[in-house]
Amino acid sequence: MKVAIFTGTINLKKRNKDVRRLYIHERLKYLTHTDDIQLEIITPQINENDLLLSENIEYNTYKFINRKHLRSISAFLYSGNKLINTKCELLHCYTYQATILAWLTNFIRKEKYIIIFEPMGLLYEESNVDKKFSTKTKPLKHLIKFVYIEIEELLFKKSDAIIVYTDNLREYTSKRFAINIEKIFVVPHGINLNTPPIDEEKTDSIRNKLKIPDTNKIIMYGGSLSELHGTPYLIEAINYVNEKRQNISFIILGRGVLENKLKKYVSDNKLTNIYLLGFVSPEEMGYYLSLANILLIPHARCMQTELDQPTKLFEYLVSGKPIVSFNLKAIAEIIGKNGVLVEPDNPKALADGILSLVDNENLCGKLGAKGKIIAKKYSWEISAKKQASLYKELYEKCINK
Repeated sequence: MKVAIFTGTINLKKRNKDVRRLYIHERLKYLTHTDDIQLEIITPQINENDLLLSENIEYNTYKFINRKHLRSISAFLYSGNKLINTKCELLHCYTYQATILAWLTNFIRKEKYIIIFEPMGLLYEESNVDKKFSTKTKPLKHLIKFVYIEIEELLFKKSDAIIVYTDNLREYTSKRFAINIEKIFVVPHGINLNTPPIDEEKTDSIRNKLKIPDTNKIIMYGGSLSELHGTPYLIEAINYVNEKRQNISFIILGRGVLENKLKKYVSDNKLTNIYLLGFVSPEEMGYYLSLANILLIPHARCMQTELDQPTKLFEYLVSGKPIVSFNLKAIAEIIGKNGVLVEPDNPKALADGILSLVDNENLCGKLGAKGKIIAKKYSWEISAKKQASLYKELYEKCINK
């Protein structure tokens, strides 16, 4: 059986900050051990040092212009020929753009491949939270909404199989797009459980470099900076906390559309207890998680965040640190009472959740320990095995037609 994995605009270079690259790469590590599956990775050009090498993996790369407005265009222009000529039974597509191109090229092919669509998010639901559309004129907003709905519905209906990450998202997708639930498969999120021991000296050096007083508790958020990811709520919550406590420091890791606005706000308001450190590599993230006392998930409430867990949730759990989050259905499904869950979209409630843990080291320890136990159910190995099982099931259906 041969499966082609088409990454579209997702570059597999190690330095790529896109979390979607992590999903592809980590699952591939375990798929290399499946001798009955041959993998062809159709992806943007990549350095040999970045390749994950295995006897059952071959790379078919295409020219790619890694600039904001040219990524999708270059992927469309240079990957089409690869998709037309690939000799595979199954084509696994990440992102909407990749699936559109796969669907178009399948019209030209004599031997059709089975298209597996892994959307990695709900296009229209996420756009509803994005304030950048608020600057659009009303007719344009309606046009964008119409296009998003039509494209999304078309791809979900036309794809032969769909991968989602939770049972709730599977049920929603089936009802939302009126498609047979049997063609929707759950391949859960994963996390690396084999993390190396943390060098406490390096952790201490980070604290010293940032000049955070030893008496201060550290609250941390790591992820994208956007409306969807709750950046405005996070800042409001910090303001509430600062009104009541002076011995708390906040570390914010990540980049995003609100990064510059956030930097300006922190500077203008002289918020010296907020440390904006930008992107941190996965290798470095462990040190910051170890340094923190409490971890935050301030995501805005929408259908996407209600039905699917953020990747950071699993990183947080494996760190053994307590979590304060808005009470979103998908997050509550994983941690239940083993975290502090507060009213969604309520910055004051988020602040109160933080303050309820700051001086309660006993509860922090218990929640963190329970989190590590929960994390063991979500390894990348389990996720990859589910993916391999899906490939085999679809292949059997293909040859038995």
